[in-house]
Amino acid sequence: MPQATDELRAKFPGWDAEALQVLETNFTVGEDGVIRKKLPAYAPTPREFDAIDYLFQEWDYGYDPG
Repeated sequence: MPQATDELRAKFPGWDAEALQVLETNFTVGEDGVIRKKLPAYAPTPREFDAIDYLFQEWDYGYDPG
């Protein structure tokens, strides 16, 4: 069942594919579903944080801020 806020769902009308596309440049997603920064010192953008939150809340991904 969807659990992300309506606001977050509205930001990603392309669902998880859109959120993952936002993250593909600076993040990896492991087979375990955990999102990790490619470079530990990288500071995510607000859009990337929204994508992470959306994937965490709506699709049960994990996030390792490492």
